[in-house]
Amino acid sequence: MCSQVLFTGQCEIEDWGTGRHLATLEYDPVIETFVSVPWTDPASKPLDDLKLCIRAISSASNSIGDVVVLGAEAASLFENNESVQIAFDRRFIFQGEIRPEQREWGLMNLGTWRGLDLLVNETSFTAKDGSTQYFVPPDAVPVVRIKE
Repeated sequence: MCSQVLFTGQCEIEDWGTGRHLATLEYDPVIETFVSVPWTDPASKPLDDLKLCIRAISSASNSIGDVVVLGAEAASLFENNESVQIAFDRRFIFQGEIRPEQREWGLMNLGTWRGLDLLVNETSFTAKDGSTQYFVPPDAVPVVRIKE
């Protein structure tokens, strides 16, 4: 349900046994941001992209994001990006740290950046149709506000 809300802005609730639709919960707006240079390009600037997302949350909600969640592929591209490695290796500016640590099965704390936790979620579930679905798509990077 949380995954549906994060990526579609709504949650469809139905009876598992009968498939009967029970309710639709809507959580709008979901603001999708596309990067100008894909992270697969060595010239990309993932930290600049995250800054834009965090600012978008601030301006849309008068609040700040609490956590950055990366899909598995996005996390690899983030960690291996030269501009990210250089930024985290500054000697006199402490923006955060990359210190991968397994939290629990399928969830890793990659480190921190500007006070936000960087989490990698590789968990999946079996959908009703039998297909395997990821809670966080491998190429997605949601920046969310979860604390009150």
